[in-house]
Amino acid sequence: MTAINEILGQLPLGDMAKQLGVSQNEAKTASSQVITSLLGGMTNNAQQSSGADSLAAALVKHVAAGQTFATNGVNLDKVDTEDGSKIVKHTLGASTPKAAAAIAEKTGSDPSLLQKLLPMLAPVVMAYVANKAGKGAAPAGGTGNVVGSLVGGLLGGGSSGAPSSAGLGSMLGGLLGGGQDSKQQQQSSGGVLGNLLKDIL
Repeated sequence: MTAINEILGQLPLGDMAKQLGVSQNEAKTASSQVITSLLGGMTNNAQQSSGADSLAAALVKHVAAGQTFATNGVNLDKVDTEDGSKIVKHTLGASTPKAAAAIAEKTGSDPSLLQKLLPMLAPVVMAYVANKAGKGAAPAGGTGNVVGSLVGGLLGGGSSGAPSSAGLGSMLGGLLGGGQDSKQQQQSSGGVLGNLLKDIL
């Protein structure tokens, strides 16, 4: 099961759909796009030493939530959307409206729906990765390692069933995260960070 499917499995999609005024299928599709985008943004951050450090620090704060979501599922009333907006800004390098517009441009989804989902799902995605890191789902090397490998596996190696996810992640990385120098990636601590999301997938 991919990270996207695992995160979707923690969400009360029926309740989300009602809250957002859309069908459950629309909620699931848009949520998948948002989750993929956020993981893609984390990958970009993990490949830069400064971004890797801040990402690792953020993960530590979300370990407890990740454990709760994994065990009991996500309670939307407990999700801090203000924290979510900050995560979106740091992860995608753009405000929520701009990030939503970028995703909508490539996916055809309603930007207003994506704008509501981004701050709602950002803490959930962060908590998921934090929980995986806390369980030692990645090779030794610290929390940062988890992020890079998990996301790298999802968007780089990926499963054969998610080519669009890889494309979306790459697109958002270029649009919102800027270009990357592969040599710098390998030499920086972010490059080490960049190996982890694979093992979780």
